[in-house]
Amino acid sequence: MNSLFFLGILSYLFWKLHERFEFAVTTQMYYGVFVICYVTFYFLHTFFPEFIYKVFKEIYDIQKKPLYDVQAFNRFKELNHTNRYSQKQILHSKQGGRCANCVNFILSNEAESAYINYKQPIEQGGTNSQDNLKLICQGCHSRKL
Repeated sequence: MNSLFFLGILSYLFWKLHERFEFAVTTQMYYGVFVICYVTFYFLHTFFPEFIYKVFKEIYDIQKKPLYDVQAFNRFKELNHTNRYSQKQILHSKQGGRCANCVNFILSNEAESAYINYKQPIEQGGTNSQDNLKLICQGCHSRKL
């Protein structure tokens, strides 16, 4: 109840100062946002104290953690090592299950026997990135040789 009384006194002071000095519209908006936040926090604090406690405890715990957590790097490393998809399977799904040259279908179980090739050869200025790779079928690979 004291909090609402304090807000009432603060609002009365703001109103009297506004009559005397004519605050800008942005100042009035800032005060309005402050009142809304204050009333919301008061409501939550009064009727849901457990929620407020959990929020502030979470903020406190986050502030105590170091900026870079070594355990997070280890989890990321584990995820990379347990990746079940090979480079060929990723290219297979990107190309819609088709050969990049002849547009024939490459079945999912045949993706591992397909060949990876460069879209633009490195000798001709191509890069060694995944964007420059394509998956071709065995027939296109044998015609290439």
